[in-house]
Amino acid sequence: MNTNEKYEIADLVIKHAIKNGADEVAVAISDSASSHIEIREQKIDRLQESISNGLSLSLYVQKKYSSHSTNHLKKAELLKFVEGAVAATKYLSEDEFRYLLILKDITRVVVKIS
Repeated sequence: MNTNEKYEIADLVIKHAIKNGADEVAVAISDSASSHIEIREQKIDRLQESISNGLSLSLYVQKKYSSHSTNHLKKAELLKFVEGAVAATKYLSEDEFRYLLILKDITRVVVKIS
């Protein structure tokens, strides 16, 4: 999955969440690939490769916060996932002091580890 595809998915999810009642939305999309090789008697005994994709969704709906994740990134499945996440968030207790950070609220912190 390339960067443009990730942006398109994030944009789709954000717009759909807001359309379904979310007040604030944050999306993170991840992908990873790994290889595992076992060698026995100087020969490859087993070779495993895996590729995974995932999406994390943080929602703030009617002063209620929730976080959800999925590895189903097809459009139809994502839309249903978002609808279910927004609907489920409405059942939670209000948390008037919690909100998703706005870019102007974020300050850069650099920590030097020696």
